[in-house]
Amino acid sequence: MNPSDNSPIKPESGSNYKQKPVGNIVYPTLWQQLAGLIRPYVPRVFLATLFSLIISGLNGAIAWLVKPAMDKIFVEGNYKYVYLLPFGIIVLYILRGACSFLQSYLMRTAGMKLVRDLRNRFFSHLLHLPVSVISRSSSGDMLSRLMNDVGALSTILSDCLGEFLLQVPTVVVLMGVALYRRWDLALLSFILLPFIALGTRFLSRLVRIRRKRVQEYLSILTHRVSEVLQGFRVVKIFGMEEAKACQFVKENQTTYRQMSKVIRLREGTKFLIEVLSGLAVAAILGYGGSLVASGKMTPGDFFSILTAIVMAFAPLKKLGGAYSQLHETLGIFERVDNFFDQKKEESQGQVLKGLRREIRYKKASFYYPGTNAQVLQEIDVTIPAGKIFAIVGPSGAGKSTLVDLIPRFYNPTSGTILWDGIDLRKICLTDL
Repeated sequence: MNPSDNSPIKPESGSNYKQKPVGNIVYPTLWQQLAGLIRPYVPRVFLATLFSLIISGLNGAIAWLVKPAMDKIFVEGNYKYVYLLPFGIIVLYILRGACSFLQSYLMRTAGMKLVRDLRNRFFSHLLHLPVSVISRSSSGDMLSRLMNDVGALSTILSDCLGEFLLQVPTVVVLMGVALYRRWDLALLSFILLPFIALGTRFLSRLVRIRRKRVQEYLSILTHRVSEVLQGFRVVKIFGMEEAKACQFVKENQTTYRQMSKVIRLREGTKFLIEVLSGLAVAAILGYGGSLVASGKMTPGDFFSILTAIVMAFAPLKKLGGAYSQLHETLGIFERVDNFFDQKKEESQGQVLKGLRREIRYKKASFYYPGTNAQVLQEIDVTIPAGKIFAIVGPSGAGKSTLVDLIPRFYNPTSGTILWDGIDLRKICLTDL
């Protein structure tokens, strides 16, 4: 830890997503990558879909029963059915509540399984990365990706896919009820749907960009905390408490501003749907009320259509939120997926049976990636087997780097290192 380092860490620049293999299949797009990620949990998703369809049918039944309830009981005066109405409503709501519980439980536990499996895969991949890759990354960034980013991906199943499976059939069933009752009145509400779709799509894309930035700034905060904890004595010795606190407050405020933008865009989607829904309901009330007043439609038909459309706008609002959440999650998924783009160490090669003669550095040179200064320059030295060999030099002279080249934490920039005459690059990495 450098006690004088108070410079802010810049978030990583956005990288273009590239086609890459997953398992034995090549997914060319990020959406198909997500499909491959969700595939192991299809059985739970399938069961949740069945419960979603039942919920949609029950919602449609509630809207459908408004007409006979209004016309038979209140218009025609058959009040003997009024005692059956509360019982029927209670049964419908109990069934809907039970199905909602099971659907939500299945989707949320599937999301937790996804996070569990992805964290296992992430940690295993981390352990098999080259030291050169780890040394270029901050521990805070790795921790943030493992805990924050992967943890946030549970919403793909619970808050995104779960809502789509539940709300899309519900909207279809309710709109079907409205169309059956009075198609012209139902179509009046459909006019605003394209505006809802276009507005939601535009705002969701902005959410995706902003959310990715939020995760990058969260990784910076995690790095700062990790840095202070690792160098806590250094902070105390140099009296840097106030400087580090001010630095953290500044970067935390930046994270807050980025998250505020995400919240504004997310809530803006809901506001757009709310306003357009209000316009649709107002139009239906005006036109439908005139039809009832002129005797062209019964009150039961009117209230059945109104109930169906009002009930449909609540799922539409949730769908807008789910679509926005999905794009938010895609921004996070890109960060996790970029981590898996890092290639693992290749451990194939010749098997060693111990050092018999010598280790020889033959014009070995090395400089760290991203720097121009050579740490080692054309080193020629032979280390005999069974001998004690001391490496002496000032700090920064390259002593540790010289030793790190033997287990191939790094490879020489030029030249070779020979183990009993065999190039280290040809030897099995685990044996080294």
